[in-house]
Amino acid sequence: MPTNPVAAATSDTTENTCAASTSECFAREVMPYAYALLRKARQLTCNDADAEDLTQETLLRAYAGFGRLRPDSNVRAWLYRIQTNTWISTYRARRCRPTESLTGRITDDQLAHDWPCGSATCASAEVAALEHLPHNQITAALHHIDEAQRTVVYLADVEGLPYKAIAQMTGMPLGTVMSRIHRGRRALRGLLTDYAHRCGYLRSAELICAAGRECAGRARGE
Repeated sequence: MPTNPVAAATSDTTENTCAASTSECFAREVMPYAYALLRKARQLTCNDADAEDLTQETLLRAYAGFGRLRPDSNVRAWLYRIQTNTWISTYRARRCRPTESLTGRITDDQLAHDWPCGSATCASAEVAALEHLPHNQITAALHHIDEAQRTVVYLADVEGLPYKAIAQMTGMPLGTVMSRIHRGRRALRGLLTDYAHRCGYLRSAELICAAGRECAGRARGE
């Protein structure tokens, strides 16, 4: 059957218009966040070349999924989620299987029981102290710890993911995730201790810890 030239021309025009519309919308809605993505990529990779690759891959994936983005979606959060997932996928592809033997049956409660200081009050005080540190100091410290530890610490403390979710995302046993978070946080504390003491942040946290332990002791009748 002969092709209708008018229908064919109309179809081509419609497809071209849709393609142009998608490109224009993407440029308008997404590209303003390109520099923010690159800045975050540098924090994740600690390497300019890797950061540029991560940003480019993030934008490519974002473009591929842009048509499914709801009009009322938070574009920045959507892009950051794509970037984080892309970074994790890249990390998983190149990492070697950990050699340490760790059980995958460790629970969050067990880790909290063995955590240095051993109390929710102390943990909260330390978090409060770290929250007062300038962001650039924490970022610089993150860049100096082992990549495997930095990955899980970032996911736990910046993205706020639970240990089990991190284990699923990275493909690590739960015990490995918990061990690396523990060692990564300890390394960060070591790097930030001098700065925090000079600013008085850790001293404030220690006083809160002491007050918490004293209250706990009184409650037990000690």
